[in-house]
Amino acid sequence: MEDAPGVKPIPDSITEEYIKESYDCVTQFLKDNYSYIFTKPDDRVASYAVGTWSKKIKYSEVLKHGTEEDKQKLPPPTANNNKRKSDGKERTTRNPRRFINRVSTHRESIVV
Repeated sequence: MEDAPGVKPIPDSITEEYIKESYDCVTQFLKDNYSYIFTKPDDRVASYAVGTWSKKIKYSEVLKHGTEEDKQKLPPPTANNNKRKSDGKERTTRNPRRFINRVSTHRESIVV
């Protein structure tokens, strides 16, 4: 959790107080950097699973749905989160007859 400042390292014994402090700290970090997510009702946001959070904080999701402030806080684009640039070539398509002459390998289809 390097990106969430203020989160303490995990202690040997995890207490309820540690969980509450970590939750509050990370929630505040998310509200500061991804405020568009918190425009939904609180009960809906509280029920998000890990997969939903992962989707909501993706670079492309912030560009589509984020506020201008959220977009300004994004890191510069990299090869992983940049759109592909077309090189002017047309995409190749497979020949539709490619699989027509395929021989069946099932034993049931072999007639003796």
